[in-house]
Amino acid sequence: MNLSIKKIFTSVTTLMTLFILILAFASLVMLGEHNSQKQISLLQKHRSEINQIRAIDVKDETLAMIELQNTAAKLTFNLEDYAKTFDAFEPLKFISSSDSDRENFETFKELTHKFITDAKTYIKKSDSKKIKREFDKNYYRLTDTVVDMLSRRISAEHKQFVIREIIIFSSVVIGLLFLFIIHKQLNTALRDIQSLYGVTSKDDPYEIKTMEVQAIAKKFKKDSHNISDNPLLIDQVTKIKNYKGMLHAYNATKGLKEHSAPAVCLFEIDHYKIIKSRYSAEFITLMRKKIAFMITLYEQPIDIVATVDESKFVFILARNSKKEAFIECEKIRESIADTFFKIPNGEKITITVSGGFIIKPSNKSIDASIQHAQELLKNAQQKGTNTIAQISEYSKKF
Repeated sequence: MNLSIKKIFTSVTTLMTLFILILAFASLVMLGEHNSQKQISLLQKHRSEINQIRAIDVKDETLAMIELQNTAAKLTFNLEDYAKTFDAFEPLKFISSSDSDRENFETFKELTHKFITDAKTYIKKSDSKKIKREFDKNYYRLTDTVVDMLSRRISAEHKQFVIREIIIFSSVVIGLLFLFIIHKQLNTALRDIQSLYGVTSKDDPYEIKTMEVQAIAKKFKKDSHNISDNPLLIDQVTKIKNYKGMLHAYNATKGLKEHSAPAVCLFEIDHYKIIKSRYSAEFITLMRKKIAFMITLYEQPIDIVATVDESKFVFILARNSKKEAFIECEKIRESIADTFFKIPNGEKITITVSGGFIIKPSNKSIDASIQHAQELLKNAQQKGTNTIAQISEYSKKF
């Protein structure tokens, strides 16, 4: 089943949305954790201050009352702060909170106030054993309540931690799985698009897997067949496109080429007039066919190979960079120079080509670019044979 680029990008959007939602939820959970930790901290502080009151030296009643009032104020503030935590936002509150929490807090609050009242009575009547017993009794009840609330909070915090751990771990695993799948699909889409641009290796046949690129490729193929079926667009000797066919093919793929800055290389057979006068028409025809065929070996899906006249061939190619396109044209020149051509008497001769190479300017037509390549070709031939000139070598002129 073929992939759809639209579905791939929908998946990317879904993944990003899911990731943002997970981050938002994690942030809210962290707020809830802060609230839970605040409750634990207040309870621990409360227990410490209760112990401070119990340890007050009652020998000096005045000093003892001052110390009691100071610590009692802290206990009251603790109770107020703790009461506020019930209204704080906590996403996982359903795990750690219930109606009994508020009931326990009310009991805890009453015991704290009673403990403070008993402490005042005990300081004033420290010699009464009955009051001392009552004070100790309330101390242990309050301490037990604090410990019980602490235990509940720590247990609830542990449950929240386990759930947070499961959520985060599951999110990471699912996220990595989605990322792997989408990365693979995006790479597939990229390779499909590159296959249209002709940047995949010819030695590694590639099967298009995405529906959109497959549809575009079929259109290219259809356009190519239309040109092949029209004798007016084909050179009848070399069986490649003529100049008119080249213009037709270029316009069919113009949008894609503009994105990759197509290169134009105009090749001409060196000393063609001398060769034509020296050898038979049959050999000239075979030579032109062979050179045309050798150029088409480097042709990729949206490249165009065409004849300009008997001795000239134009190669319009789209590659990742100017350097890569120029190297490809150099390979064509070298392969022709390294090939032997057999003349009718059996002798083997060497044929070379020279070329003019240019990157098509975005504000120039393909005709104007070929004319520039023609001027560069003339400069190359003036330097000698079997060479390709490019515009950087003649920047002052162009």
